[in-house]
Amino acid sequence: MDPFEISILLIGTTVSLAWAFALGRGAGGEGYWSWGLAVLTAGAACQLAARTRPGFGLTGALLTSAFPYFMLAGAFVHAGRRTPPWLPGVGLAYAILQASVREFGLLREAQSIGLVAEPAVLVAAAFVMRGSFQSAPTFPQRLAPLAMVALALAIGAQRLDGLAGSTDVRWTLWLVFGVPALGVLIMDAFARRMHAESEARDVLADSLGRLGVIAENAYDLMVELDDAFRVRWVSPSVTATLGYEAEEMFDRAAIAFVHPEDREPLTRGFEALAVGQATAPSPVRILRADGSWRWVEGTARRYQPNGKGTRIAVTGRDVTERFAARAALRESQRRLKALEAHSRDMFGELDANGRLVYVSPNVERMLGFTPEEFLGRSLREVAELVRVDDLSEFSGVMLRMEAEGRFERINRIRRKDGTPRWIETDVNTYQTEDGERRAVAVTRDVTERILMEDNLHTSQKLESLALLAGGIAHDFNNALMGIVGNVAVLQERIEPEDDEEAGLRSVVAEIEAAAYRATALTRQLLAYAGRSEPTRRPLDVSAIAAEITRLVERTLPADVSLDVKLADPIPVMGDDTRLRQALLILIANAREAVAEGGSRITVSTGIAQLDRDALLTMELGHLLDEGEYAYLEVADDGHGMDAATRARIFDPFFTTRGHGRGLGLANLVGIARAHGGAIDVSTAPGRGTRCRLHLPLTDGETSALETPAVPSLDPDWRGSGTILVVDDEESIRRLAVRALESRGFTVLVARDGREAVETFRRHAAEIRAVVMDVMMPEMRGDEAFLAMRDYDPDVRVILSSGYGVDEFLDRVPADGLAGFLHKPYRHETLLQRIREILDPE
Repeated sequence: MDPFEISILLIGTTVSLAWAFALGRGAGGEGYWSWGLAVLTAGAACQLAARTRPGFGLTGALLTSAFPYFMLAGAFVHAGRRTPPWLPGVGLAYAILQASVREFGLLREAQSIGLVAEPAVLVAAAFVMRGSFQSAPTFPQRLAPLAMVALALAIGAQRLDGLAGSTDVRWTLWLVFGVPALGVLIMDAFARRMHAESEARDVLADSLGRLGVIAENAYDLMVELDDAFRVRWVSPSVTATLGYEAEEMFDRAAIAFVHPEDREPLTRGFEALAVGQATAPSPVRILRADGSWRWVEGTARRYQPNGKGTRIAVTGRDVTERFAARAALRESQRRLKALEAHSRDMFGELDANGRLVYVSPNVERMLGFTPEEFLGRSLREVAELVRVDDLSEFSGVMLRMEAEGRFERINRIRRKDGTPRWIETDVNTYQTEDGERRAVAVTRDVTERILMEDNLHTSQKLESLALLAGGIAHDFNNALMGIVGNVAVLQERIEPEDDEEAGLRSVVAEIEAAAYRATALTRQLLAYAGRSEPTRRPLDVSAIAAEITRLVERTLPADVSLDVKLADPIPVMGDDTRLRQALLILIANAREAVAEGGSRITVSTGIAQLDRDALLTMELGHLLDEGEYAYLEVADDGHGMDAATRARIFDPFFTTRGHGRGLGLANLVGIARAHGGAIDVSTAPGRGTRCRLHLPLTDGETSALETPAVPSLDPDWRGSGTILVVDDEESIRRLAVRALESRGFTVLVARDGREAVETFRRHAAEIRAVVMDVMMPEMRGDEAFLAMRDYDPDVRVILSSGYGVDEFLDRVPADGLAGFLHKPYRHETLLQRIREILDPE
């Protein structure tokens, strides 16, 4: 080997190894080229060594044969294309082929194959890189395809020299094409490396700039700590949020800014980071420069900058407002639950499909159902579940709700236990933030209100009827007063022993009997109106019931039994006559009920505890307070009543029978009202009827039942002096004048209260007593009485009225009234009262 060959070999080997060392570690195309050139150089060295040591020839053949395929692989990467998966296999097969041919001594054949294949591979590499002419950023990179063509010529020359057995062409072409081509590829590789590094620096600069902008404008708080957990860097958002300057926080322990109660969990998190464990986001309170605390939730990550030292990157976010919102939400939820727990209303929410997705827990208290029994149901399904009375009409309302977006409805339903209740439901639709159409339903139990409204309506109706009945009774009593008075006059003038006037006496007696029957009717009307005069005293309702049941037991049919269940003495304040009448009314109704199908009447007394719900279902119950009440009860097993009949039983003149006036139960209402009581009726068709009269209890001792004696007038008694008679009915004035004058009195008359006061003032010295009607025009009798009393405190006045004394007793002094006469009254009764006040002896 001559010195020139040795020099070329050494230079090529040195350059190739240097290039391989400098660039071979890269993943780009220059990496394949550097190793390809190293393989070529090593193969050439082995071939030169084979001149003295033939064993190196096979190795050199293998290495030099692989060179073109390394260059082709680099070309694919250089062009940004994927290296074909078959390329390594083809290159290995070609190197083995070359070695095998040489091994068998077929050197010319090996050179011939190499002359065709190897330049073709390098030309293919140039073809793959053809795009570099336009797209390569540097001049050496644009010449890379031409360098591949030059290498193809050099390799081809080498193969031609091998065939010719000389080296003249080889070295000339390597110097002309090969060396410059290698130079271009080396320059291209370094240009690419420099360009990549420049781009990397640009990317890094962009990244740093971008990071700076992000850090400047980020809402999140960013802190860098060293391995001792001391602050090394903070983002501007930290200073803006916490109020510190960056210099104030630098080199200070991060734990110093944390609330004492939060330091322990944060320290555990730092210790976990120190050993490489991950940490979960955790909120802590951070001290601001002004002394306040902010909630910050963050995460931390441990890393090594430039592979040296340890840093901890902490990223956090101020969640104070979120925590406050959560606290407000929890408080709102707590308040909502408290409202739901104590509210009388029930709340529900329906989704876009009209099905309940939420029901408040108090549904169980209101309706007896659990929330789970309602969830997922539509309002119609709920209506069926609670057995709405008018379900078809309810469905129509639901259709209107879908069109109008709301509805309000009162329905009668049944609780789970079957108890009927009235509920009011108000449904309104709304849209959620995501546009879903939902509805909120508020339901309240209005049973008490409905019953109170019904009772109020009934009371107003009864008041109107009572006012009408009272007015009729008052006017009728005035008319009866004239009839009864004139009958008394006729009876005085008819000789009791004259047989010729016997027929006249009979007619007068019939007139008197009819008048007293009419009087009884007016008393019933006044009792219904609550305007009759009661005489209250402590009574035992059980004693009254015992007395009446003994009387009526003998009058009942043989097939009707009377059961009596009386409690121990129960004291009430009442009128024994009225209470007897009330019990007789109830027994009479029960007797007629069992006559149409039944066999048992039960009379009982006792004490019942009545609450508001129970009172609201009773006649007059809305006027009473909760508490204990005595009761008189009559029950029968007759045919009972339907709802329509039950609703009218207390109306005056309403009757289901062909006889009677329909005033019995109406009169019972007046008795209950006069005693401050209520009436409870329970009935159903085929189940009989139970009627209770509830009366307020009293603490007084009960007295024995007595029937007061009617005083009689001495027929020989005569009076003297002047009596003032005041009434707006002329017939009543004439009767009073005639009766008083017949007993020796002088009588003055007045037509109204104003005239009576004027007459009294003119004749006060001679007037011994005044008989005066209460209901008169111009001035009422009680008002005239007060005016007379102002003039003469000792004036003696007897008031009369078709109503009871309770109508005006609260308007006159308790000790100032001399007496009261209830119209119609007999003239003997008037004279007896006059005698009592003028001649008490």
